[in-house]
Amino acid sequence: MVKWAVVKEKHDFIMNLLIENYDDHEKVFEGNNRDFTDSLLISKKEAEEEDKDVKKYLDKWNIINSTFELVSDEITTVESKMFGPPKLINIS
Repeated sequence: MVKWAVVKEKHDFIMNLLIENYDDHEKVFEGNNRDFTDSLLISKKEAEEEDKDVKKYLDKWNIINSTFELVSDEITTVESKMFGPPKLINIS
């Protein structure tokens, strides 16, 4: 049986980085748009101030998952250009 251990390991590593990134951004957030995470934090703040329904979608985990999608797509593109298509390994 093929296991996805390598994929899970990469996923967990990236998610931990993104959680740390979000927490760091939230601690020092002053409304300046430095990157994608700040853009989403600005949108969250605006939605809260204007009491928009969209604010329920701009929680910590949705912002982290949105950032993950952006980062993982880029990583996949770079890896496939550098190393070719991913190879599955059988670790059973």
